[in-house]
Amino acid sequence: MQGDGPDLGGPVEFRSGVEIGFIANNGLRFGLSYDHRSNGGIYEDNPGLETVQLRLSVPF
Repeated sequence: MQGDGPDLGGPVEFRSGVEIGFIANNGLRFGLSYDHRSNGGIYEDNPGLETVQLRLSVPF
């Protein structure tokens, strides 16, 4: 199955990451996360992908 995203070398992928966040007194939520995705070296081609995300959630 091939989608529009990057080819990470095979159909099996692993993801690891960390995230930190907090809720402000006014209810706004802020977060920062980092994750790494790859096939863990189980295929010959293993380019991997890193993602950093900054999040803001506004309750309504």
